[in-house]
Amino acid sequence: MAYLNNKALFFTTSPRTPSKMIPEIQLLSEHFSGRKWNKQSQVEFIDLLAQSEFFEGSGSSNNKDFSARDRITRAPKALGFVDLSPHIELTDAGKALVYGHRPQEVFLRQLLKFQLPSPYHVETNNTEGTFFIKPYLEIMRLIRDLESLSFDELKIFALMLTDYRQYDMVKNAILNFRAEKEAHKGQYKKFVDEKWTEALLQTYSEDIDAGKTKTRGNNRQEFEKVSGYKEKKYKRLYRRLFSLLALYGACIYFP
Repeated sequence: MAYLNNKALFFTTSPRTPSKMIPEIQLLSEHFSGRKWNKQSQVEFIDLLAQSEFFEGSGSSNNKDFSARDRITRAPKALGFVDLSPHIELTDAGKALVYGHRPQEVFLRQLLKFQLPSPYHVETNNTEGTFFIKPYLEIMRLIRDLESLSFDELKIFALMLTDYRQYDMVKNAILNFRAEKEAHKGQYKKFVDEKWTEALLQTYSEDIDAGKTKTRGNNRQEFEKVSGYKEKKYKRLYRRLFSLLALYGACIYFP
């Protein structure tokens, strides 16, 4: 079980390339079905994975069980391809993904069903009532309705779409952003930075004022400095997300 500690969307990104999930959960199923998912089976799995021809890497020598959980309990479990309790086995969706003839359709169907919160992703006291959404579905709605989305539009607005009932508000905010952008030609980077900071401060204003943010000074100025690092982090995350949405034929572009 994972906890939703932040008031913004997140997406499963391990393994980083969705297609790598198929041989990995096939390996898990063919060698570990019926066994308990515990430290021993996790270590054995990552050792076997490291020896496979399709795996790029050698696994973690210090935390093999963590490496196994990172690869299996994130995307494969969260998207409903594997069951790990009471024992390891592929779900019907997992079998269709591994052995079926239309893995892309299966993968897309599971993406559309992914929701927050869920039995696997639980809100905390700090985020209770924040999430009520199927994030991949709502982002695809934005892509359909707006015809295209830039990375900056996703970063600033879609990240904050944690409740599907906020959809129209977020869509209109993106349209306003596009209109305002025309008045900031030559100063686009500054304009985007201001909008990104504004979105962060609005989303986390209560936490900032209460001193709950993890910054050195626990104040707004320090939080804005941290947002620069988060921007880079989210850019890497969304590049991986886009590889999933490409299955839908989504029109997404980077500046």
